[in-house]
Amino acid sequence: GRDVADNQGVYSKRYGNKTPTLAGNTFNLTVSSNNIGLPVGTVTGIETDPFQSLTYAIESGNVGDVFAIHSTTGAITVASNFDGTVSTYTLGIRATDNGYPTRSALALVTVNVVFLNNA
Repeated sequence: GRDVADNQGVYSKRYGNKTPTLAGNTFNLTVSSNNIGLPVGTVTGIETDPFQSLTYAIESGNVGDVFAIHSTTGAITVASNFDGTVSTYTLGIRATDNGYPTRSALALVTVNVVFLNNA
């Protein structure tokens, strides 16, 4: 019989299994002392094959692991508190499709952080 991999091959041939697209972006973020869970912004990739979906990951630039990305929505949030020494982060975000073979796109997302004085 045929399995899911066979079906993906049929779909990929019909739609060409093209590489997804992902545009860079810049987000400005003002933070205070407790920022965990604070939304930063959302990256959105484009996949032209209606039978494929994208998965998002932060691949580089996440100094101190202060950011997290939702793997299916592309929503970036603050994952841990900032140490106050880095004010600009350049995150390498990868969007990967579930085609066969998988294809991906990489975009740079800049996050500018402004620290509020908590005095």
